Amino acid sequence: MPFPGVRIALMPGARELLDTSHAAGSPVMLISNRAHSDLEKEVRYLDMQQDFDVVSGTPTVTRPRSNASAAPMPEALQQRLTAALQGDDDGALRAALEDASAYAHPNTTSVTQTDRKPHAARLLDSLQRLSVPSEAPIILYGDQPSDISQAAKLAETGRRIEGVLIDPGHNDVGRQIDVEGIPTRVIRSLADPDAPWKSAARAVHEPPLFPAMRTVPFILSRPEQSAPPLPVAAGDGVVYSRAKQALGGSDVGMLAWMDGHEHLVKTGLSRSLLGQIMSCRARGQESEAEKRVGYVVDIWARLSGDDTQKDALKDQLKKTLHAFIQSEKGSRLFEKARSGDLDLTDVSGLHRALTDACPQLKNPLGMPVIFDLVNGVASQALANALQRTYLAGSHVPDATLLVSPDNVLFASRILQDAVPMDAFLTRAFLPQGVSLRDAKLAAARIKTGGAESAELRGARELIARICAPRQLDAGRQGLTGALQAQGMDGFFTSVLARLTIGESHNDLGPDNMLIVPGADGRHKAVNIDVTGFWESRRDSIPAIDQAPPRPGWGEVMAHPEQAADILLDANVLSGRYARGFEAVHEVVVDVLRNTLRDQAAPEAASVRAWYAAQNEAHVLASMSELQHGLRDVAQLGWMVDPEMLEKGFSRNAGFIRDVIGQAKAAQQAASTAGHAKAPGETASPRTTPGTIAQAPQRHPGSHG
Repeated sequence: MPFPGVRIALMPGARELLDTSHAAGSPVMLISNRAHSDLEKEVRYLDMQQDFDVVSGTPTVTRPRSNASAAPMPEALQQRLTAALQGDDDGALRAALEDASAYAHPNTTSVTQTDRKPHAARLLDSLQRLSVPSEAPIILYGDQPSDISQAAKLAETGRRIEGVLIDPGHNDVGRQIDVEGIPTRVIRSLADPDAPWKSAARAVHEPPLFPAMRTVPFILSRPEQSAPPLPVAAGDGVVYSRAKQALGGSDVGMLAWMDGHEHLVKTGLSRSLLGQIMSCRARGQESEAEKRVGYVVDIWARLSGDDTQKDALKDQLKKTLHAFIQSEKGSRLFEKARSGDLDLTDVSGLHRALTDACPQLKNPLGMPVIFDLVNGVASQALANALQRTYLAGSHVPDATLLVSPDNVLFASRILQDAVPMDAFLTRAFLPQGVSLRDAKLAAARIKTGGAESAELRGARELIARICAPRQLDAGRQGLTGALQAQGMDGFFTSVLARLTIGESHNDLGPDNMLIVPGADGRHKAVNIDVTGFWESRRDSIPAIDQAPPRPGWGEVMAHPEQAADILLDANVLSGRYARGFEAVHEVVVDVLRNTLRDQAAPEAASVRAWYAAQNEAHVLASMSELQHGLRDVAQLGWMVDPEMLEKGFSRNAGFIRDVIGQAKAAQQAASTAGHAKAPGETASPRTTPGTIAQAPQRHPGSHG
């Protein structure tokens, strides 16, 4: 360089910003209005090639001058140009040079730069080249407004865009401004203590919230199967242990050994419904089969947002299934369904066969199937992160996507010292020698009806004994005593967690929770089998016609003192576990309300505080990693198309943004209201085991 005192250097704080971004796994794009060749030279000169995933300078185009003139330059223009060259007015010089350029040599060309910022072409191209998911937030750093406004069109589509303007002379330093619809923080320097990248740096060492997929060489789903020969069997496989019926539930699955522990391995609701359709048809229950066909198509419509083809899809699914039953393989499966239950291998094979026979069903079946698994793993992981604030690591259930050469399944470790919450709550209500399973079988037998028989009469007698006033009173006293003695810490935390994640009402109940012993001798509630991202449960829904009102979690976030009444409402807490003997559930809820009410508000406030403390960008980035991992299974014939996969993950990102955003707003409002009150006006609520404020911090990786 001709100026020995000048050197190329980075802004203060820029090196730390780049290191932090790459350490967090975020792609970094350098987009400049310098010519591309010059920009690349600067990057090489600074030895920074490894810092950027994309380097994009402006393309240059050489063109003949369009205003060239063969006439001599007018004398007046010559005098103006001379005066401008001798003067100090840069604007006058630029204008004179522009006018004089028309009298250059006829062969003179001009070099023009194209796609200059704020034009968005290069930003969009870079995002596409890097396959950045639509839910991933984009943060633009620059010293000119055009560095931010190049993303204005993207922001209009609803994409999460943030700007950081580095300008020490700006009037709004330290504030947030709007740059063409993009919220932009103005700072003096990247080295400022409150520079946005520094808050991101604190999350660099956090592990991903959502677990990555785990590849296994084989999954043996039947007791008679043996492991494949080496080298296929190299590594850790999944081996059948016992039937899932021991745990109940309608999802098709099994108990299996993995890593020396017994795990529950499942395929999800949609494939289970396909198996139920086959079984209902094999047993002549056509109306039940028809109902389940509708369930499958409804799940597709909810996930895809497209309900315009529901009738046509139902017809196509029924027609394809009928044709499959006529085949040799289908007839064997049909006969098996007539006399017994279909297993993981059966329903997975049925799904593949339907997709192979009718490619039009690939997305309508594939999207529900893959998001049963993805949403189960993601929502359980979210619940686990919250549960680690009050549970010992050994009592936090894991959640893993298992990928074998031909399938994807869900696995969760069995907690050996746990008791199903529904069994715990109903124990005192059941006569001596009667289990909850016995009561459920009796209720199901009554519902099935049929000809009068000793079995049917016995079922009616048992349910009548359970619901007798004297038995209900004994149950009330027994459950009240058990809760007063050992509590049930984290119960309201568990219910609110499932509600905020968007679980369907049927699944939000004690039959999807456990009780484990705490080190302090008190019972702790554990969420298992969380199936979130089903529907938004934020807003309360008023009573319509005969339907009662349904409260939403937004009210709990805003008013934790209402948590007991809202979270025990019949339209929040499901009584499915006591279907057929609902009187027991009514008394259970009454006991919970009277015995545990004092812990409801502190636990609800702790859930709000936990969500408000989350780094939204980190959570969404972790969700993106889970999405990227699914690219490895794209070759499976039944796997949903990439655009539908993208749509499903974008939908999930909306749930996450909503609950974190609402929690932050509610937490801020509560803090503001607290500061506004006079000293002595507020009373500290009694904390209970299970509130985040009281729980010791644990390393996120310490769970079992």
